[in-house]
Amino acid sequence: MADSQQQEIEYLLALLELDGMGPIRLRAVLSNRTPGQAWDAIRRGILPPCDGVGPRLRASWQRKVRTELVGLAEHYRTRGISVIGPQDPRFPESLRVDPDPPALLFADGDLSALRQATVAIVGTRRATPYGIGVARRFVAELAQCGVCVLSGLALGIDAAAHQGALAAGAGGAAPVAVVGCGLDWPYPASNRALWRQVANVGVVLSEWPLGTRPEPWRFPARNRIVAALADVVVIVESHEEGGALITAELAEDRNRPILAVPGSIRSPASIGPHALLRSGSATLATATDDILAALPLRDEPNRPQPTSCFDAAMPNPNAVRTEHALVLNAVGWEPTTFESVAGRVHLSLGDIAHAIEDLLRAGTLSDEGGMFVRRAGPLSPPS
Repeated sequence: MADSQQQEIEYLLALLELDGMGPIRLRAVLSNRTPGQAWDAIRRGILPPCDGVGPRLRASWQRKVRTELVGLAEHYRTRGISVIGPQDPRFPESLRVDPDPPALLFADGDLSALRQATVAIVGTRRATPYGIGVARRFVAELAQCGVCVLSGLALGIDAAAHQGALAAGAGGAAPVAVVGCGLDWPYPASNRALWRQVANVGVVLSEWPLGTRPEPWRFPARNRIVAALADVVVIVESHEEGGALITAELAEDRNRPILAVPGSIRSPASIGPHALLRSGSATLATATDDILAALPLRDEPNRPQPTSCFDAAMPNPNAVRTEHALVLNAVGWEPTTFESVAGRVHLSLGDIAHAIEDLLRAGTLSDEGGMFVRRAGPLSPPS
């Protein structure tokens, strides 16, 4: 990297570490200025008025920039974090041409994962077993096809997406995560191990410097990077309001195809996908093939067999007896009575009872006051 580019990165790092600095303020500060010129204007107290930068913030910045730059980039290198500017060939082209690109990209892991066709799988933190099962199944199959899966390392659907990518193993495409905090601040804390796994196999990205806390306002800002990096965005579950719908809106602004997974009409987690489908903003995703068909594929992958979302709890349907699969699909994804199941399948009452008993023992169904509820996860043949 040229010395001048390295120096500009040093100035950008220093600007990003100023109190209250975010994408909007940084864009205002850099208006018609290089990072070095902006730093000098703050240091000398001659920075023109900027949107969102009041007198107290300007005074705070001026006090901080009186000190000299002290090799911030080297500090990141020693921590194993790559600092990537727009002039760096590793900087993703989709971000370089984006109307709202990050000033810098911080990466923990291998950025080469983004050379593949990329699908963002996003959804609610308050996911249902159905949504988690669908996300894991879709992602595992996409990864096996060589499609990079991108998400945000949040609870719920995001975590299920990363778990599905990791489950694809060494033969699958590496996962990518975009987070709304510094790369030294794993959030939520319960996903710390998952964060490390994604970084070890793929890459965790952020636009925020080390030490940046996971404040709520940073996550909607993060979602524009998810939308920009994705070739296709898939909404698995979302409540009436949430980050997944923000990502869908940002993806629509960037002309990215949006797909939505249908769910139970009684589930609040299905409101978002159903609204997108009803408005025409999204197309239906009930199988991995639906997602693959929406991709502007760079290389034609080896497609898996189309998979109904109702089979999300059954990674290997051939491993179970036919009556088990029939009864499981008859139960569906809402609490169901024995009588309802009997009315949906052409089996004797005895066969239905034996199948339900086996499924209860396998943990694929649970009995909640006489109502049978389907659980996400692999269905193992009863012993």
